[in-house]
Amino acid sequence: MTTLNERLFDGEQVTVVLEPDTDNPGLSIPMAPYKENLFLPFLCSDGTRLIGAARPAQNYVNGHGAVTTASGFVYVDGFPIYLNYAMDGPVGTAASTGMSVNALGARGYNRMTFAYRNKSDIVWCTWDDANDLSALVESIEAGNEHFVVFQDRYGYIRSYPVDLIFAYKDGSGFELFTESITLPSVFLDPIALFDKLHNAFAEELETHNDRFGIKINTDTYCTKYRLDHTGMVKKHVPGGFAEQGVSERVAILSN
Repeated sequence: MTTLNERLFDGEQVTVVLEPDTDNPGLSIPMAPYKENLFLPFLCSDGTRLIGAARPAQNYVNGHGAVTTASGFVYVDGFPIYLNYAMDGPVGTAASTGMSVNALGARGYNRMTFAYRNKSDIVWCTWDDANDLSALVESIEAGNEHFVVFQDRYGYIRSYPVDLIFAYKDGSGFELFTESITLPSVFLDPIALFDKLHNAFAEELETHNDRFGIKINTDTYCTKYRLDHTGMVKKHVPGGFAEQGVSERVAILSN
């Protein structure tokens, strides 16, 4: 059986499929039954559980047409809790430095499952002739989108979209930068948070899950990393990048 981490290195991507419980009397606005899905481009795995984060694209616009809050979601496959996060303060201003996070019960949904997309093409990896950049260069020239899968310093396998990638014409190597969004800092070690919540509120989650909700105070986490052909992983920090060490397994994949 293919392991969860191997599925990420094979280039599978994930969408969460949701079917809200529209018969729930707690809904403020009655709705007809429906299904929806949400793409989770930022993935994090400990080998047994997969956590996916959506981009903060759920925007709230004021009467003047300005975006006041950017909101997004974090899910764990098969887990009874999910997170809704939003930046504090006006978007795009110096005031938007904090983050509000609400942990919510998943049983307000009849269905909340991960759907895995087809495998993508590996155009470069550390375990198969890492000096050969020909497939990567061909993919760049074709105008393909890319994402990278790597192991971070905490042991998590992460799959993130690539924002910018460039390969040197002399074939000596490449550098890439992952897409930069702001997530709750708990995404650095998400399993620890979800386990803590589940253990602390097991009874409430079992008996009143559809009404469960608590607010979490957290810092922010920038998803921007810098990787190169040596497998070196650098994490964005204020003022530059900090080395996180060399990842033995790195794969760049194209859509």
